[in-house]
Amino acid sequence: MSPDAALSPTRESRPVAEEPLVKLSRLQADAHSEYMAGPICSAVTGHATDAETRSSAASGGVVSALLIHLLESGEVTGCVTSRIVVRDGDLEAETFIATTREEILDTRTSIYFEFDPFHREMLERMREHDGRLAVVGLPCDLSKLRRKCARDPELERRCHLLIGLYCAHTSQKELIHRVLAKEGVKVSELERFRFRTGRWRGKMQLHFRDGRYREIPFPRYSLYQNLFVLSASKCMACVDHYAEDADLATGDVWTSEAKKHEVKHSIFIGRNRKGTEALEGALGAGVLVGRPSTPREVFLANRRAATYHKAIEARSRVWRLWGRSLKTPEQAWPSRWNERLGALIVIGMEELSKRSWGLRLIFAIPRRLLWCVLAFFKLLSHY
Repeated sequence: MSPDAALSPTRESRPVAEEPLVKLSRLQADAHSEYMAGPICSAVTGHATDAETRSSAASGGVVSALLIHLLESGEVTGCVTSRIVVRDGDLEAETFIATTREEILDTRTSIYFEFDPFHREMLERMREHDGRLAVVGLPCDLSKLRRKCARDPELERRCHLLIGLYCAHTSQKELIHRVLAKEGVKVSELERFRFRTGRWRGKMQLHFRDGRYREIPFPRYSLYQNLFVLSASKCMACVDHYAEDADLATGDVWTSEAKKHEVKHSIFIGRNRKGTEALEGALGAGVLVGRPSTPREVFLANRRAATYHKAIEARSRVWRLWGRSLKTPEQAWPSRWNERLGALIVIGMEELSKRSWGLRLIFAIPRRLLWCVLAFFKLLSHY
């Protein structure tokens, strides 16, 4: 069977999921892949088998399918996840405990602005939940939750499985307002909004209160987001793209080969026995289909974002130009000239976007020119 056949969503490909795709023993990884992606016990590339689950999802519906399986199999009694809602004329991120298939399917999109999913009220609801929880979050949020669980045994008992989402970085909410305004859209006119759906880079879906519907190519947002325009400041200090504190982590596959697939794929990482067993269970039940992957493939699927994250020593050097300091972890690798130049580009854009005149200037620059800057930055960030 060819690799493409193993990844196909057809019924004939489902027996692939019944093979011993993942091993509980530690995968062999070279020092570079392990440094970039963290500890890997198992790795699989695949997608959800159910077409409804994949529809309107950001990346093959894998997280939604896994959560539904965990819930319906009785492995957990609730899933802590987040969705975008339009409230009081603005976009808000709402974290809640989903207990039905319909509630989980309502969360099928990424959220690309900063918010706190595990605030005090949410943590209290998690403690009071009668049963075990699967928790979905970004790398920084799950790391914070891990620290809270270490100090709170009751919270730790509730958090049965932590599912991490790969994260390049997040942005201030003002960025989506600016992008939509450039497209002639007022957020107050929206009834429903999804950041990214569909194949490859995807489209934003806009449902208006007057019944209109519109799609906008997601790259019209990601162009500015990938250049760190209005980036959340905390992201400059982050070295974790692959959610190293999760039990199970997953995210997009950004390779030229992935473009050819009719169904968008994700690449999963089982960080420990618990995460690997959850992945094996979903594959065995047929709700996910996939093929085994190597740590090197994990890195190559997101190598630009991974390389940027680990180049914190470069960002530390560049930030000194603005009179700011950034603590560098002891295990950080020395930076190279291309990483320092890449850091200069994104930190310069982030600092420029903090100023009202700078933000106006950025949005006045033709997109074609900004694409050239982004392409140069990506080139610099490749290992």
